[in-house]
Amino acid sequence: MSGSYSPLRYPGGKVKLYSIVKNILISNNLIGGTYVEPFAGGAGLAIKLLLKNDVKRIILNDIDPAVFCFWKTILNYQEEFCKYIDQAELTVNEWKRQREIFKKGNCGNDFEFAFSVFYLNRTNMSGILSGGVIGGIEQKGAYKIDARFSKENLKQRISDIATRKNDIILYNLDAKELISGGYLKNYRNMFINFDPPYVNKGAKLYKNSFKKEDHLALYDCINECKRKWIVTYDVCDFVEKMYIKYNRQLISVNYSAKNKVKKNEYMFFSKNLNIPN
Repeated sequence: MSGSYSPLRYPGGKVKLYSIVKNILISNNLIGGTYVEPFAGGAGLAIKLLLKNDVKRIILNDIDPAVFCFWKTILNYQEEFCKYIDQAELTVNEWKRQREIFKKGNCGNDFEFAFSVFYLNRTNMSGILSGGVIGGIEQKGAYKIDARFSKENLKQRISDIATRKNDIILYNLDAKELISGGYLKNYRNMFINFDPPYVNKGAKLYKNSFKKEDHLALYDCINECKRKWIVTYDVCDFVEKMYIKYNRQLISVNYSAKNKVKKNEYMFFSKNLNIPN
């Protein structure tokens, strides 16, 4: 856990791309600028760039109300949230209770809902909120429910993020609205990292998965975007044809929906971007 910066675990998280993205920022004179993730999720890469002072601010956006509520809560109620972590019981009965809170959705209590999101993320297999508990209901697996719930480590991550909360801007918008709706117009030296849901198996991993028409609509928006950007996607013919006119590279990403494996993904580059070797 020591290499992570985000309190959340996320399928296909991109924090391992830190050196690649930092080199892109250096090559494009964007160090100290604004870094944007329209599909923030666990935001591991964004948080690392901010805490290492590679960027001045980060803009996080996620249309998923659960993800948005979590980030809003830890930015505004860091101390109370850490107390909840201290007091959390790591048992199957508590997991069931938190699952019921999550299933009801946000019924006016942001804090309780946000903590249920966090609890399930840390105790479910691969961090998938709709997934099963680590170790199974009978807790007979090789790993138990507490395997990814190091309380001191997680509290430290949240505290570190809270020290930079004034440099974190948070939205709960459709990614296309964020890009085209004028929300980013006042920021200079901006770099956008689009990491949309996977085309293949996306419905199994993300609550807000995309249909093919959604991917095409996002492409149209990105194609009109004049900022410097990258897009990462799972490798498939549909994606390759969609972004055929843009330079691309294959990148290797750690991915663990069930087992730790490495998979190749596409990284596409805007035409105004200097691509480092």
